[in-house]
Amino acid sequence: MRTNTFRVEFLAIIQQKIITRGLLLFILLGWSPSFSQQEEFITGKIIDGETRSPVPFATIYLKNKAKGVVSNQDGGFKIPIQFRSSGDTLVISSLGYKTKQVLLKTLINNKINTIVLANQLENLDEVVVKASQGKIRKKTAEEIVTLAIKNIRRNYPIKPYSYVGYYRDYQLKNENYLNLNEGILEVFDRGFNSIDINSSKTRIYRFEKNLSFPRDAIAAKPYDYRKGTKIVVNATLQNEGGNEFMLLRIHDAIRNFKINTFSFVYTLERDFKEQHYFLRKPNTYLNDDLLYVIEFLRKDKLSEVVGSLYIDSTTYAIHKMEYAVYQNEEYTDFEKERRRQVTVTTATSVPKREKLIFDVNVSYNKVNNLMYLNYISFNNSFQIKDPPKFYVETFVVNEGKQCYEVHFTESPAPNKALKSSKYAITRDGEKIKIDRVEIKGKIAFLYPKNVDDLFNSRKLALDKRIDYSNYKVAVKSMQAISGNKLNEESSSFVSQFREFFVQEVNRSKLPPQDNLYMIKTLPIYKNQPIATPANLEDYWINTPLIKNKEVYN
Repeated sequence: MRTNTFRVEFLAIIQQKIITRGLLLFILLGWSPSFSQQEEFITGKIIDGETRSPVPFATIYLKNKAKGVVSNQDGGFKIPIQFRSSGDTLVISSLGYKTKQVLLKTLINNKINTIVLANQLENLDEVVVKASQGKIRKKTAEEIVTLAIKNIRRNYPIKPYSYVGYYRDYQLKNENYLNLNEGILEVFDRGFNSIDINSSKTRIYRFEKNLSFPRDAIAAKPYDYRKGTKIVVNATLQNEGGNEFMLLRIHDAIRNFKINTFSFVYTLERDFKEQHYFLRKPNTYLNDDLLYVIEFLRKDKLSEVVGSLYIDSTTYAIHKMEYAVYQNEEYTDFEKERRRQVTVTTATSVPKREKLIFDVNVSYNKVNNLMYLNYISFNNSFQIKDPPKFYVETFVVNEGKQCYEVHFTESPAPNKALKSSKYAITRDGEKIKIDRVEIKGKIAFLYPKNVDDLFNSRKLALDKRIDYSNYKVAVKSMQAISGNKLNEESSSFVSQFREFFVQEVNRSKLPPQDNLYMIKTLPIYKNQPIATPANLEDYWINTPLIKNKEVYN
């Protein structure tokens, strides 16, 4: 068994790591240049026929072109309108649903077309194993997982190939998209016998910052554990830079089955089984292929793992791997103290614990009897300190009213704001006594006991202006009518996503002989070569549909 202090040593080019006391996690925040192109799309949303809820990660491809997309978390997708004139058909498939075909010409432009998928009932047929006594029994979950791992070299390509896909990184805060960056990339993979992180090459065809979505400067800042302004709770981050796309790819445990990846999976072919407990769940379907569903679990003092494998019942190819790591319910004394240090708390409320540490979702599709990447999605949560909402914005000497003005960002509650003892004003080091206070909206008017203390009239007569550098103003604890406390920072949790969705697989394509490839050790937005192909219009940015209930209804 491996210890929880495990660290990956072979990744020389991966230069940013999170080690969460037994949890290994690679993360980096992306950024990109400005948005440059706009296209026309046919948009759709895929929903469950029974629950009417969105179907995320459904595969939608053009039947005659073998190109496509994967639906977003809200079930939404986009297809360039140029493909409608070709008379093509969309083929839509998802685990547990009947595959559906839709003629592109039947979809309406300038409208979100709703496409309903029907659930596919489980086939009761079971693959069985003969026991030594001749009795017939079902394969156990462990046996199925063993066969799936053993057959990776047979089920996945070992010769060079490439795939073109849509990459994005973004954040979700209160279910709203922030800092959305998008691009089109082509990966040249030398095959599953090679080490992906070392041998694969990537071309950047397009990479943009989407200004249609909000940009949050605080959430976009680098991780800062010294000040605690942006952290992964109960984790220590080495902020050394790196490439966010390569960090995403290392979390594909199937492709990287021969090397160390993330916590408790470690090296998939050697360590995965001994680190988890397995349980068979009801079978499901994908494109009429029967798949075994294996749930796996792990729980220790600090963390809990929950995940699933979807394995072909005939070839034992892994179609999908879901892997989520959560914080355990109990805090140690050390963790409680650390949380007090990095989280702003109040006497009446304690912030809720954000349980998710990271979540990986990897899917493969069958192309001519071999499995090729369909998509990979990686999500981790982090905590940021939001700036105070209630604070002193400006200080003014009002000659006409012969008073001082303290301008707040919100209207102060009068119970404390009207007390002169809450304000301390000095000029040239001498304290000015306040006689009374008036509150009007966001402004506190402070009247001094001695009007001559208001300003240095002699100096004012010479300079014709008030020298505010001579004044120092302090306001003691109070709160706004809204309930926000003066100068109090708040904390919020944000989810960070990095995702790649394959649009086209080229089963025997070799990398061009030039240097127009992504530099793996540089951020994806920084001085990277852009190699725009002649057929760039064949690939598209599948931007998430804006969340608006009126649009969907």
